[in-house]
Amino acid sequence: MRTLLLVTSLVFLARRLPGQAAAPSPCQPGETGLVVRAADHALELCQNGRSVVTHKVALGSTERWKLVNTSPFTHFVHLHEELWRTLKRDGHAPPPWERGYEDTWRLDPGESVVVAARFTDYTGKFMIHCHMLDHEDDGMMATFQVVERKH
Repeated sequence: MRTLLLVTSLVFLARRLPGQAAAPSPCQPGETGLVVRAADHALELCQNGRSVVTHKVALGSTERWKLVNTSPFTHFVHLHEELWRTLKRDGHAPPPWERGYEDTWRLDPGESVVVAARFTDYTGKFMIHCHMLDHEDDGMMATFQVVERKH
């Protein structure tokens, strides 16, 4: 089972003006797995400390992802494609209402959940996004791609 770390944090990645220094990358050296950061109402994927466009998942695999909100705002993180199980909330067993299948989690500032799913049926590109309408409308989303398993 692979582990993915989804971190929401507010990082401003505005376009640079000519002659303006580049903003620091939200990807952190030494990070392992996949980190998804909320960047000014957008999501940026970082894999092992480097920016990536799409996270790839092998069909038939099971993945465990950690969603962390390090921003000062509440986010409703929605994962497409599969039915997800909440394994932990803030390091403890999830409350009773989160013990069934889920696809959206409310994450207040500082909260985290560990979720898992088995990718069993479809290949293609799928979305991760915030269900807060102004965040979604501003493009706070990223993609992951389910691909055929290499033999």
